[in-house]
Amino acid sequence: MDAGAARAAVNLAKALHRLPATEKAFDAGDISRAHAAVIANAYTEERAERLAEIEAGLVDVARQTDPKSLRAAVARYTDAIDGDGGANSDEQAYTKNRFHASLVGDRVHVNASLDPEAGEIVSAAVEAMAADLKVDGDKRRTSQRYAEAFVEICRRSLIVNHNHVSPSTRRRGQPHLSFVADLNDHDTDHPDLIADIRVEGERYGRLSRATLERLACDCNINRIITDGDGLVVDVGRTTRNISAPLWRALVARDRHCTAPGCTVLPGWCEGHHVWHWEDGGPTNLDNLTLLCWAHHRKHHLEHAKARARDG
Repeated sequence: MDAGAARAAVNLAKALHRLPATEKAFDAGDISRAHAAVIANAYTEERAERLAEIEAGLVDVARQTDPKSLRAAVARYTDAIDGDGGANSDEQAYTKNRFHASLVGDRVHVNASLDPEAGEIVSAAVEAMAADLKVDGDKRRTSQRYAEAFVEICRRSLIVNHNHVSPSTRRRGQPHLSFVADLNDHDTDHPDLIADIRVEGERYGRLSRATLERLACDCNINRIITDGDGLVVDVGRTTRNISAPLWRALVARDRHCTAPGCTVLPGWCEGHHVWHWEDGGPTNLDNLTLLCWAHHRKHHLEHAKARARDG
């Protein structure tokens, strides 16, 4: 088991030593681990005396109901013991909220444990965003659509000054790419250093060429050349950047994502070079079109696949 599961098992074992009736029923197989955990989670030093008086009754309830029903019953009793209308229980639940994002292999695993109120907020937001993003003929599993919705919510939250500007026209914050080349990498005495030339993501590792091309459609790119350990030799001018006036003209012309059937507003779109910039395409209105993130990603993915097929 992983560290979180092991910690939960140890904590439950410690708690059961203070709840003899629950421990006995669990050892006998009369109640499940989930039932035992519900009762154990209610235990605090402040509640110990009163909880001891009703523990046997809670175990009887556990024998007859599922963990969800038991949890509701335990909440009613503990709220009565605390005498605060459930405020203490809510605060305890809130302090247990956790969120983790970690790189496992080539995947980022996101894990969260939230109190009921926070969980309802997250669930409602993801469901609403998934409904907004859904298009006719989308046959993906619900979990896939929800993952896309979760990322889209995070992406939109990064919009600069989003509290003061309408998302219908505001352009979201741009990614910033830097190409770093060390002159020593060309030293024939150290050919292995060539293998170290990589464009890496700020947090989760190397980005694929298809992803870099998509980002490079509408971002700031600086040329940075160093000699040795960080001595900057040259920093080139920003290129590819879609200026504010050009962005406004693009919005006025396209009004929303230009993918067939898509009406995502400009605030959630990116400027896409029809003739790719790295292939010589200019940054002007004739060569730009609005694409929402999903369709922008799809376009560059299909382009990369086509390039692979063509060798």
